[in-house]
Amino acid sequence: MILRTIAFNTFGMFLRDKVLIVVAILFTCGLLLMLTPLLGAKAMASIAQAQAMVLELVSVILIFTSGFGSLLAAWAAADSVATEMKSGTILAVMARPVKRWEFLLGKFFGVMLLMSAYVAMMLALTYLLALIGGQRIHSAAWLLVLYPLVRYSIYAALAMMLVTWMHPLVAWGGHDGDCSGRDDCGAKRTGSEQRSVAVDQECALRGPAIERAAVRRTVSDNQRGGD
Repeated sequence: MILRTIAFNTFGMFLRDKVLIVVAILFTCGLLLMLTPLLGAKAMASIAQAQAMVLELVSVILIFTSGFGSLLAAWAAADSVATEMKSGTILAVMARPVKRWEFLLGKFFGVMLLMSAYVAMMLALTYLLALIGGQRIHSAAWLLVLYPLVRYSIYAALAMMLVTWMHPLVAWGGHDGDCSGRDDCGAKRTGSEQRSVAVDQECALRGPAIERAAVRRTVSDNQRGGD
């Protein structure tokens, strides 16, 4: 339940990200510009020359979309964690009973939801380019989906790992939901350290009580001296 909530929240954050929307618009415009000479080559009189040009343009477009997907996976994974750190919302998340691995895994699933939508677009584009080029796709559809998803998941995991290593808040400073008996770095405390912390807390609680008792004794002595 927690992983699903974090994943869908991350995916919704991507859909509302203005930078991502602008990048998607620019990518679509670039893709349309690349399809224009493809349609022109399809209408050429020489069939052999047109076929060679179409295949070359199709390979360029597929390489472009595949490379853009790799960059998108790495950027989305890094941005999903870095944005939470900069805005400070990660502190509210870590204050709840959510472990660090649950938070990061939920973010990873949200990135993969975004990349699944991108791979679906790539699959439709592949069949469209094959139709324009007069070619037939011999690979199975599941293979065209699985291969880029595995590649994008690796890029996303590496980017998220680098971000968490470079920022100490998630890498070392975050608290797990069940971090009783642990210090700020998540390491277990020894028995002597726990006793020392308990003594410090007890002294901190006794201090104000002792001070109030001393004030009351001074006031009562002053009253007696006045009488």
